[in-house]
Amino acid sequence: MYADRFEQAARAEIEPAISAMGYALVELSVGRRKGVSHVVVVLHRPGGVGVDDCAGVTRAIQPRLELVEGLENVSLEVSSPGIERTLKDPSEYGIFRGRGVQVLPAEGSEWIGGVIEAYRDGTLVLRTPEGMREFPPGAVRRGRLDYRLDPKDALGPGPAADRTNG
Repeated sequence: MYADRFEQAARAEIEPAISAMGYALVELSVGRRKGVSHVVVVLHRPGGVGVDDCAGVTRAIQPRLELVEGLENVSLEVSSPGIERTLKDPSEYGIFRGRGVQVLPAEGSEWIGGVIEAYRDGTLVLRTPEGMREFPPGAVRRGRLDYRLDPKDALGPGPAADRTNG
């Protein structure tokens, strides 16, 4: 498949530059249509990603993408994850540590809201109003960011709840 063939090469070429600029690469997709290689990059950085950030990253990685053998006529789109992003890969829980999230457990029909405290070895740890909840690998069917869950609000015990309002 075209995407699989070039996605790894593109990732290897641009991820070091993106990291050096202080961003996390959330998503990378590569496709081809009508002789044009379409590359979509989604970035995250604590504090957010704005239009100027996207423009700066575009300028930094466009020439690098042109070095990837087989990518021709590259059309590049760089964006932020959005405030209610559906999390597509479990590793995104680690990228969005400290952010509000809604998860739908694999065994259940009620969404659970909380702040991502940690993601390690495939286990998601959420700080919820009821306290800490752990979801082992495979225990979350779906997840999405939720801007309404402010990590500064007291959601129960946790580092974000210990902050004082200055």
